[in-house]
Amino acid sequence: MNDERPRRQFKVRDLLVITACAALLMALLMPLILRAREAARRMSCQNNMKQLILAVHNYESTHRCLPNAMGGTGGRNELDGNLNRLSGFITLTPYIEASPFFGWVMDGTSDDKKSYPAFGPAPWVSTFSPWCFKFPVFHCPSAPVLSYTIPSKNYAFCIGDAARNVHNMKEPRGMFAPGHYRKFSDVTDGPSYTIALCEIGTLSGRANQGQVAVEQPVAWLENPSLAFAVSVGGAYLKSTKLSKLGRGANWVDGAGSFNLVNTILPPNAPSILMGTSETSDGFFTAGSFHSDGVNFAFGDGSVRFVSNMIDTGDLTKPVLEIFQRRPATPLGAEDWVRQQYGTWGVLGSADGGDGGYIE
Repeated sequence: MNDERPRRQFKVRDLLVITACAALLMALLMPLILRAREAARRMSCQNNMKQLILAVHNYESTHRCLPNAMGGTGGRNELDGNLNRLSGFITLTPYIEASPFFGWVMDGTSDDKKSYPAFGPAPWVSTFSPWCFKFPVFHCPSAPVLSYTIPSKNYAFCIGDAARNVHNMKEPRGMFAPGHYRKFSDVTDGPSYTIALCEIGTLSGRANQGQVAVEQPVAWLENPSLAFAVSVGGAYLKSTKLSKLGRGANWVDGAGSFNLVNTILPPNAPSILMGTSETSDGFFTAGSFHSDGVNFAFGDGSVRFVSNMIDTGDLTKPVLEIFQRRPATPLGAEDWVRQQYGTWGVLGSADGGDGGYIE
């Protein structure tokens, strides 16, 4: 007698059921996986910023001042000198374990064996090999990797709520400024209440984070809220003129669109140049490819995340050119400085007398 039972055949319907279950499981798990991956990237980005703000402190301990956001050794042309366009991040390289690199820059040493001046040529001269050196600490893992000969970067110096004469400021408003070696003693609001470094984006289509609108009206400095007209849904309009390289495109260049952040427009809002040059005045906005905000570093060395929805006060108020502290006057008399652009503006100012405004 045959006791064998008929074998159950594997049908197409069974395969479809298994496939559907697997697809459903992946659909449920994928958002968790993506969130975990982005959380890891954001943490890696914060670690980069911690290394950079520590480098700032080590620089200050050595030189008794903070780095110059943009400077150099002058020169008559782009090969004769750097035209005072070098980013302050170059001077931080000895403090991120890159002393040999800084030595090459100081000596004008390049792989092409050509003769370059001390501290190198202009920051866009790509034949000078040190300018093409890539430091992973300057790159946020959430940002796109660009194929530029001179690498990009995703971190910038904060200049506070200043947007006029940015590259030739008489009175710095933030912890850093082009042409100025500030000190921690200048940060009278307190390093714990003052932003030192911010994230910036790099080129990714027409996304706000990585682009800069050019040739925009100077009159917008009288009413920054008008700057929102150049983009919609986080991307610049097709009718908006944009820069060729985008935000943060050249890590060596100290110009505003590559190297600076002002705390006027909120994070991930448009960046605006009033001319075509990277050294034009304008709004240099913090930006990132993290969800809903950006990382930034306070002067005390702490690194935090700030939302796109941070309070920016009254953006219809004009950008001020000269800031004066009047500590002897009543609180109300200083409101024009203290609360010009809300919490965001307060965090950017180094000596506005408003450090205690943030709890």
